[in-house]
Amino acid sequence: MLGLFRSNRKSRRELKAEKLQLQSEVQRLTAENAQLATGHHFAPGHYYSTIANLEEVRLHHDAIFKNIPRELAGIDLNEAGQQDLFNQWKPFFLATDFPVAKQDGRRYYTDNGWYPYGDAVFLYCMMRHFRPARIIEVGSGFSSCVILDTNERFFENQIHCTFIEPEPERFLQAITPEDRERVDLLNKDVRSLPPEYFQALNPGDILLIDSSHVSKVNSDLNFLRYEMANAGIAYFEPPHLDLMFLGPMLGIGTKCKLEMACANYGIEVGDTRVAAHVALAAARLWRVYL
Repeated sequence: MLGLFRSNRKSRRELKAEKLQLQSEVQRLTAENAQLATGHHFAPGHYYSTIANLEEVRLHHDAIFKNIPRELAGIDLNEAGQQDLFNQWKPFFLATDFPVAKQDGRRYYTDNGWYPYGDAVFLYCMMRHFRPARIIEVGSGFSSCVILDTNERFFENQIHCTFIEPEPERFLQAITPEDRERVDLLNKDVRSLPPEYFQALNPGDILLIDSSHVSKVNSDLNFLRYEMANAGIAYFEPPHLDLMFLGPMLGIGTKCKLEMACANYGIEVGDTRVAAHVALAAARLWRVYL
């Protein structure tokens, strides 16, 4: 009887351990099921998943975000050329006066929730510097508003603007009736166009790609990257300034404005209403990540 009693007590311990293990497995499967419900077939961090596991990212934070090499293998950042171009743009920075809120006579305003001030400044400077005869934008929205405002205020609407947008409702709400008569709006998917369509662009013209941002089978991004290359059209995607906030985007720390991000690295920011100050601070912060 004593031997049987001991055997039963051991069995209970095993059952308790097995119960704990099963409870842990239920929690894991419940979490995976919730992940599948959001459209992800593999949990973040799984070796088949393209989504990082934030706990693992936090664990290896220093190795990921610190001691980043100054040079990237196979990529010539041409820092001297970038600095020279930046210096040439300084007079343009001083002339920017984007309104914060919606204003009569202006299409773009900074507090729009879609296309931020820093992006608008650089697009505006590109137009002022290169003085394109034609601009084609894949996608549309507040970036298009920057193009149209700059075209109107500095080029007397002489730049030929084309916008390729299958869902143009937001764009149409932001522009004027005169704009609708003046611009070319192609209400279609860019993949329906032959790659040769873009060969009408000449040196100094601008092709602005603001599409889905996702590389996948049959995506418009893949079309623009590979089909255009096959047609002999140069295409590249430089590092985006949003990489400055990669840490907060991954949930490491808090999402913050440029001033706070700069303060974390001891970078001084001047009057944020002056485009030149914002651009200089952004460039210095960007150097931290390089």
